[in-house]
Amino acid sequence: ELMKFLPKLKSHGLKLPRCSVMAEPLDIRIGNTIILKKLHPCGSSQWEIVRIGMDIGIRCLGCGRRVLMVRRELERQIKSIRNNTTSFNG
Repeated sequence: ELMKFLPKLKSHGLKLPRCSVMAEPLDIRIGNTIILKKLHPCGSSQWEIVRIGMDIGIRCLGCGRRVLMVRRELERQIKSIRNNTTSFNG
């Protein structure tokens, strides 16, 4: 829908940044283990997803520290995702 309005916005002199098109969010689910690019001060780089919403809650698997991060910032820091969730039938 946004692409339909871009020519109109440009004709009014509005300058849009080149990165205005957003990429799809990563498929992150509660219980996934993620590996971040930077180490936590405890020495671990592995975190578990514990909350998903506007912010994403993660828990360090080394020391148990819980942190809330904005989705965009977290997605930049992720090196890999391990899907280790278990599904329950019933």
